[in-house]
Amino acid sequence: MAMSRIQFQAGLSLPKFSHLSSLALRRHLGVNYRTAWLAHNKIMQAMKERDGAYVLRGKVQVDAAFLSGERCGGKPGRGSENKVPIVAAISLDDAGHPRHVKRATVAAFSFAAIADWAQDSLAIGCEVISDGLACFRAVPEGGCLHQAVVVKGRHPSELPEFRWINTVLSNLKPASVVPSMP
Repeated sequence: MAMSRIQFQAGLSLPKFSHLSSLALRRHLGVNYRTAWLAHNKIMQAMKERDGAYVLRGKVQVDAAFLSGERCGGKPGRGSENKVPIVAAISLDDAGHPRHVKRATVAAFSFAAIADWAQDSLAIGCEVISDGLACFRAVPEGGCLHQAVVVKGRHPSELPEFRWINTVLSNLKPASVVPSMP
């Protein structure tokens, strides 16, 4: 019974402080760390499940990236066993402002993996723009229009069509390592 009250209070706090850590939530609710961690993770899981039901519509910017893991060692670079391949996408409103963001891990940057991702994450008929990575040729398999823009050798500031997805990825990468339960 006490957990329901704590989760309710935590749920009221998280939308205001979406960056709130378990430690800050512990202080805010006046509970021990383990209880705050559990409430925080249950709420975040519920938010993740709710977001999973959304599909991106309209104009969508998409990009692929690797996120680093917690393990040390291993070889550096794109082929490292410490990195997880992800696809990030953002839908824009008619004025070109961001509406919704989706991020998903994929097994690899392959045609099949991106085709599955597109069917799950994109609404039929949306207009997708990507950086021309070969695997994004699978986007039309999900019923979407796809425009590839070759970015080779160009600085992100020279690519206004990728402004929002670049912003999402640059903010996501430093926050990508998720701490485990103490």
